[in-house]
Amino acid sequence: MPRQNRDRSVGGELNVARRVKLERERAGMTFESLAKRMNDAGCPIQLSALHRIEKGDPPRRITVDELIAFAQVFGLTIADFVRDPAGLLDQRLVAAADRLLVEEQRLDEAVRTYRAAEAAVERAAEAWREHRSGDLDPDAMRSALTGILDQTAAQETRDEIRRIHATADKRRQLIMGEK
Repeated sequence: MPRQNRDRSVGGELNVARRVKLERERAGMTFESLAKRMNDAGCPIQLSALHRIEKGDPPRRITVDELIAFAQVFGLTIADFVRDPAGLLDQRLVAAADRLLVEEQRLDEAVRTYRAAEAAVERAAEAWREHRSGDLDPDAMRSALTGILDQTAAQETRDEIRRIHATADKRRQLIMGEK
């Protein structure tokens, strides 16, 4: 009875197969467009081979030349290409969370600016009411201030800011895996 060889894989080919699929989908490529890019890189590959690499169980083996061409096509180093894509997704998650925090800070600053402007308008209106000048037409000023201080518009803006905050908080919780 022939002796079976032990599995000597350290997971590199499986990582590459997963990475091919991830990068192809991320780039919005079809199997056909990836095959063309591989051909242009000097490593022709059949559509069926790409399909077996991504969907085969086990995935089709990848030659060294194919590995080099895949890395070139996707603009990655070979070392990056053979890493477990799960780690890459973790890095993308952290980057997305960082971007979300930056946007939340920008939103908070916009809210502070809005509130400061709203308070300034309130102070100006109060000062106008206290120190009416005989040179100003009170009805025209009242009409202008009524338009500026339209409470419905101000409330809608505050409600929109609250909705944005709630959405950002939900996204942060999803990204961070919180309930």
